[in-house]
Amino acid sequence: MRVGYGWLNFLVLFGGIFAMNYFSNVAKNAIAASTAFTLMLLAVYGLKRWYDSTVEKIEDERTEIIQLRTLYYGSIAFLIVITYEVIWMISGGSQDAIVVVKFLVLPLAAFIATALAAKLHLKRVM
Repeated sequence: MRVGYGWLNFLVLFGGIFAMNYFSNVAKNAIAASTAFTLMLLAVYGLKRWYDSTVEKIEDERTEIIQLRTLYYGSIAFLIVITYEVIWMISGGSQDAIVVVKFLVLPLAAFIATALAAKLHLKRVM
């Protein structure tokens, strides 16, 4: 049975996020968590390079729309992961969660505005 690119990418991201959470919150090993994050990024980059080498590149408006859609869905996934991380920190009784939220309010607001602008552009173009 052949696993599709989307599922393979999901498995790599899920495993990477799970490993990062385990190493950072349970094992309290920042180096291992950073290594898991780096390996996850490299694996996703490698998967994209591998997938792009197996398909013919087409550059048109449709690929731009797909890239915007990918940005939008990636933004949503990132916000979900950040939310889980803050929930994890708060449930562990960590006071650092409040500091993290204070530092992330403005960047996340800009990030959400960008994602919404991308979604509005997608609706207009489609």
